[in-house]
Amino acid sequence: MEPFNPEEYKTDIQIRFSRYSKEELVNLYNEQVDIADSGTMPLAYISALKDALLNTGLDCSRIIKGNNIQFADKVKIDGNKLARIQLETTTPLSEEGNKASSSQYHETERKEKKQTMILSKFTGTILKVVVVVALIVAASTKQPYSYYMFIRWLVMASSLFFAYKAYASKQEGIIFVYVGMAILFNPFQKFWFHKDTWHVIDYGVAFFVASTIFIERIKNLNKFGSSPMD
Repeated sequence: MEPFNPEEYKTDIQIRFSRYSKEELVNLYNEQVDIADSGTMPLAYISALKDALLNTGLDCSRIIKGNNIQFADKVKIDGNKLARIQLETTTPLSEEGNKASSSQYHETERKEKKQTMILSKFTGTILKVVVVVALIVAASTKQPYSYYMFIRWLVMASSLFFAYKAYASKQEGIIFVYVGMAILFNPFQKFWFHKDTWHVIDYGVAFFVASTIFIERIKNLNKFGSSPMD
């Protein structure tokens, strides 16, 4: 495996960011405010994002100080400049009190969203592992009829859940695969196949679900330029 090259990575990121609109770049910045501290991202990624924002022609002084880009508050496009998204308050505060309250609110909100995202991904991964193991057991061992009914319910329910998650993350292509799995294993209008055929189906679905775990792992690591083998 070739060693990670920061300059090559930065060039690739700059090319990708050059195709983004102003709104997309601002949304990308806001996403990083939500899910990560700047210290967790490679310098090449931070530098490329900073250059891309500066190249939009917008006044980025709100988030870029000197050569540094700050991930503190969400921003929006206001004319030809970036402005911090104001928080609604019910009572007037002093300028210092407002800054402190805003900073604490954003810090708490960012931590809560990050924890929710991690928990959601962890739960989805655990569920996929359960499905893979259950299908392999069904295909490789002899089980009572009740176990195969359990498999139908498990695969159908989990497939619908994964389809919803795919829809929420705008992964349209994989939605139809999960819906097809839910239909195939549904316990209401059963599909009857020979035992050997079901074994092939079970192994195939288990392999597919396991591959999605690996693919998601690679995507999450490559998002910040890390090696998938680290």
